[in-house]
Amino acid sequence: MVNELKPKKAFCGFKIEQEIYELIRAICKSRGEDISDFMRRAVKRELGRLNYLSEEELKALEMSNCQKLEGEG
Repeated sequence: MVNELKPKKAFCGFKIEQEIYELIRAICKSRGEDISDFMRRAVKRELGRLNYLSEEELKALEMSNCQKLEGEG
């Protein structure tokens, strides 16, 4: 079944300072990127930094082992 191949999605809403939001919005506009895509990537990069992602996922995010927390794996 095709639905089994797609990971389930959940909604996650949060508040941030207006100044940070405006900065993110400007960056996304200049890149032609959705804010949601920017935020998903930022969360994934932090998960990678904390060693919660596979090597394959790190490579997709253009992260290397040296970008993980110091002293970890």
